[in-house]
Amino acid sequence: MGQANVFSEPLLDDYGDGVKAGKNKRPYPRPEEEFRSQGEAQEELTTRQEYGAYRNKSTTRYLLNTLIELLSDESIERLSGESASLTSFIENLLIHLKSIGIIIPDVTDVRDYLMKHPDMDDLLTFVCNLAVETFGDAAELSLEVYHDPEIKDEYLILYIRQYEYQDNIKAVIKELRSKYKKALIESSGWILVTTDYNSPMKAHA
Repeated sequence: MGQANVFSEPLLDDYGDGVKAGKNKRPYPRPEEEFRSQGEAQEELTTRQEYGAYRNKSTTRYLLNTLIELLSDESIERLSGESASLTSFIENLLIHLKSIGIIIPDVTDVRDYLMKHPDMDDLLTFVCNLAVETFGDAAELSLEVYHDPEIKDEYLILYIRQYEYQDNIKAVIKELRSKYKKALIESSGWILVTTDYNSPMKAHA
């Protein structure tokens, strides 16, 4: 008989307007809303806006260049080969992440996201390695894709699920985020390290 999980309900009082789910309120905060003071929320919003502006410019340049390339017959064969190479590259990346202890519950979901944002490889590897070094065997690290139900947005999310939650886990995660925050602005995608205070899936196996 397993011990009751005292973290089965997030500490909603820490999340401001997420306190006590009632009518027209989400029972849990969205991942990007937790851990924040008003100042931190504004700082994060600024970062996302800078990232959005960079992504819009990059997307426009990419679409124009792609359109020009597609005008030539030779590019069709080349793009086909590049697609196969990209698929193989991402498969190797996922194998590497699993080898260092990252759990990927929905491999297809993560693979599809990385196919759209292949430039995330170095950043994702750095973040996952950093999380492994920070939490070691004391936590389960689950890489997933978060699909925002309110707006059409999706991004990678690395859940930290400890077997026994340390009191300062929020501070540790904030420190970890600060080490890769600037790199996000020049990335076509997004990754968030957080915790949902759930028990590791291994604990239920």
